[in-house]
Amino acid sequence: MEETKSEAQPKEMFHCCCTYQCAILIYGILLAVFGFLVLLNIFVEFNNKYYPLWYPFISFMLSLVYVAGIVLFLVWCCSESKSTRTSLKLGGWLILGSTLALVLWNIMFILNYKRNNKYEGVKVGSGEDDADYDDESRGEYVLGYLLWGTIIVCLDVALLVLTF
Repeated sequence: MEETKSEAQPKEMFHCCCTYQCAILIYGILLAVFGFLVLLNIFVEFNNKYYPLWYPFISFMLSLVYVAGIVLFLVWCCSESKSTRTSLKLGGWLILGSTLALVLWNIMFILNYKRNNKYEGVKVGSGEDDADYDDESRGEYVLGYLLWGTIIVCLDVALLVLTF
């Protein structure tokens, strides 16, 4: 005689081709990789002799909020519970706020950088030798921040949608 189970198991929810948990993990890992690249970019800015020291310093302070969001994601990775799911939501909001603040800060700085010579490009690179730097137009520089900021924001919004 077979005994049938009358208990209904909860149906797993899917996002695209994987479970919600797996999708959150994928989005979180991608956001952590982008966060590492943001920090790497800021450290290169510290080494750029054409930028004032306060420019990468403020960017670094804004990126610490991003790092705090990644730490909350890692807490969720270690133990999934209702409280860590709430901290994951908070981490997603921290990443979103930090990304928007970094994009706005960089755009405002570049648009106002050497404002009296607005047709001069931005020197991108690091080191003491002038040959280590490439000229990039202000428009390309701003477009790069807008593009990568949009990608990070889209991933973060997808993460936030899954946490609710």
